[in-house]
Amino acid sequence: MRGVWLFLMTSLLRRALPARVVSQALRMVATGADGGAGRRRGLSSFREAVHRAAKLSEVIADSGVHVQASGGKIMARCPFHGDGTERTPSMSINDEKGVYYCFACEASGNAVTFLEHHEGMATGEALAELARRYDVEGADAIDTQQLGAGGWPAAPPLTAEHQALVAANEAAAAAYQQARRARALPGSDAALCAEQMRSRGIDNALAERFGLGFAAGGKVLTKYLASQPNVSRTACVQAGLIIDTGGESYDRFRARLMIPIHDAHGRVIAFGGRALKPPEPGREALYPK
Repeated sequence: MRGVWLFLMTSLLRRALPARVVSQALRMVATGADGGAGRRRGLSSFREAVHRAAKLSEVIADSGVHVQASGGKIMARCPFHGDGTERTPSMSINDEKGVYYCFACEASGNAVTFLEHHEGMATGEALAELARRYDVEGADAIDTQQLGAGGWPAAPPLTAEHQALVAANEAAAAAYQQARRARALPGSDAALCAEQMRSRGIDNALAERFGLGFAAGGKVLTKYLASQPNVSRTACVQAGLIIDTGGESYDRFRARLMIPIHDAHGRVIAFGGRALKPPEPGREALYPK
């Protein structure tokens, strides 16, 4: 399942970030899997056992989603768009591989990510819940010994370079969240961000749970990161948070709803972003699509 997770994360990253930043993020994931190998092998084995035991179509149906088998395929009314009321099911479920994919909104994942996104569970909670449902041994031991705070696996130490990138990303995540929480002036980009979330049924509780934020653009984030004592300018550029032209620096993301991307240990390693409006004429090349 690690391969599926990496594939899904890579696909999301490549939509919002340059290839250099994607490869940096994936190297961080790989590096995080080196130390403490014995303990993580136990957690990895437990996760694999959960995914083998959990029948995905049952997990989705147990959450109140309409699931039907037709012509050798299993389809469901996707709960992640249109309030799950679509007439023609658009979510494909593959029980053999343990993955789902919606052809309408492109939601995808496995049994654990489904419980995370649909039921609002943390990773550890979802794993433990599936283990209890399908009688997978080791759930209690994994919960108490191998999962860190918030349901994330206990994190191994990072290299100094990767720690600097995490510090930059997590500072940016905090800044984006703070900007989202601020009172938005009517007609502003921040108001567009709030409206974007409301139109998709995302309330403040959900936004807080998933760390959603707002990127104003210009030099707002650049100035904020420069004021943080534990954040280096080099790491901010390497992480793709700011653009350095050699004589001027400015934020990479402008007028966007920001979505933090975490590694398997809960550390912010990258961002996805949804544009709130078209870029200014003549400045299209300055910001990622």
